[in-house]
Amino acid sequence: MMKKNILIKNGVVVDPIFKTQEQRDVYIQSGRIASAKNFTGADIVIDASGNLVVPGLIDFHSHVFADGTEIGIEPDLSFIPQGVTTAVDAGSTGIANFECFKKDVIQRSKMRIKAFVNLCPAGLATMKYHELVYRSCFSCAFGLSGSSVFDLQSVSA
Repeated sequence: MMKKNILIKNGVVVDPIFKTQEQRDVYIQSGRIASAKNFTGADIVIDASGNLVVPGLIDFHSHVFADGTEIGIEPDLSFIPQGVTTAVDAGSTGIANFECFKKDVIQRSKMRIKAFVNLCPAGLATMKYHELVYRSCFSCAFGLSGSSVFDLQSVSA
């Protein structure tokens, strides 16, 4: 598939490398940013008047294992239209299902996906089990008694 030449005009370009934010045009030739003098002409012209033009954004906390968790979303459908080109999955998978996640999500996505691996072998597969730690689980280890919810402040270091 041949890449189209694109001109994004009249947008406010945010350039974090040069620390600038100014109205100017962006030239994309064969999928790469080009200079105006080397640009051979646009197949597509986008008028970005009144809009910011930014480099790809990063979502540092997401859950993108849509077929493996209750809260997962499809990364390409959800993020790319919003300008997000990189997402970090925050523990949707554990050691037991990470290879499936890697094969079905990371390798198939058009965007860059990074991942934290959950301590639970199955990852964050469901929200049916709250992430609260109950006192009854630790009463023997810490000699605690009283309310049903474990209070970290009640344990001395």
